[in-house]
Amino acid sequence: MSNEGPGARDLRSVRNALVILTFSLGAAGNAAAAPLDAGSARAFVESVYGRYQGAEADTFAPLSEEMAPKLFEASTAKLIAAGSKPTDEEEVGPLDFDPICTCQDPAGVQASVTAEMVDAKSAKAVATVRFPGQPAGMVRQVRFDLVATGGQWRIWDLHEEDLPSLRELMARTAKAAK
Repeated sequence: MSNEGPGARDLRSVRNALVILTFSLGAAGNAAAAPLDAGSARAFVESVYGRYQGAEADTFAPLSEEMAPKLFEASTAKLIAAGSKPTDEEEVGPLDFDPICTCQDPAGVQASVTAEMVDAKSAKAVATVRFPGQPAGMVRQVRFDLVATGGQWRIWDLHEEDLPSLRELMARTAKAAK
């Protein structure tokens, strides 16, 4: 028989409950804030290309005011908004193609994606883009610089053969429009 009174047992029960609660909250917090890795970076870019399929295929406009903030890091989305406006000499703005699919008509676009981590908050991904019926050698590569924002990947910049840097193009265009 123990020399403890009923209060000591109650105190020990409360302490044990607090320890269990603390570990439970810590585990839940860690699960909710799972680290971003190369696999999640690849999945993000694949999800962008997935929007060219199915119900969104005809309306997906990655540089639109509505969509850009969902795909691009905030400062990049602002550059896109400022730099996408046509000037007096232009009808469509500085880009006459979609830089993600490297095309004007994304019907049937397919992409295979690889990704690697640069550090804990950034990754690089490469999408090899092709269209049905194209010869095997007619693929394009789009290189993505990704950053972690709010626990999700966003596009910081993208590069391809005809577009060395989307950010630089949009910044230059926005500056010229002022």
